Amino acid sequence: MKVEKLEKRGVSEIFQPVLENEAVKLDTEEKSVFEEIQELNEKMDVMNDTVSQKILNMDFEKNVADKLHKELQGYKDDLYFQLVKPLIMDLINMRERMRRAVKHFSKETGEKKVEMLESYVEEIETILENNSIEIYETEKEECDYKVKKQRIVKQIKTSDEKLHGKICNILTNGYIYTEKIKLSFQKK
Repeated sequence: MKVEKLEKRGVSEIFQPVLENEAVKLDTEEKSVFEEIQELNEKMDVMNDTVSQKILNMDFEKNVADKLHKELQGYKDDLYFQLVKPLIMDLINMRERMRRAVKHFSKETGEKKVEMLESYVEEIETILENNSIEIYETEKEECDYKVKKQRIVKQIKTSDEKLHGKICNILTNGYIYTEKIKLSFQKK
């Protein structure tokens, strides 16, 4: 009996010639066992095809998910730029104004130099206000410490009870975004 090498999994095709071969005499029980094996092999082939299809589907789904993630990240990056673009443009304009002014800075009088610097401070204030940043000043008269508006830089011990919780020195202005988030000036 010749058995050909099969590419397909299972042995159902190997037993087929045996079952049909008239020269081989099989009793009913052996024939029944061969038929059951053939049935099982056919079921295994179906299961293998199903598993292979499932693996292909999983690979396809993974590729789609990766592609969608990459596309979403692109939208996210572009959205971030669109959000900060007005601020970036304001900073670019300010930088260019400053570059032009630096060329003539040494020729200017002391008073004119101060005016130029003050104009940059005002321009920065405008940029902050355009981006919903409120600038506030704490007056010396309001010397009670407010947790939501101020940050302690240094504590000074005093024996005078009236001075406990009072502000003795104001270093910078305060900055608040949408009346909720306090932005602290970071000293470097």
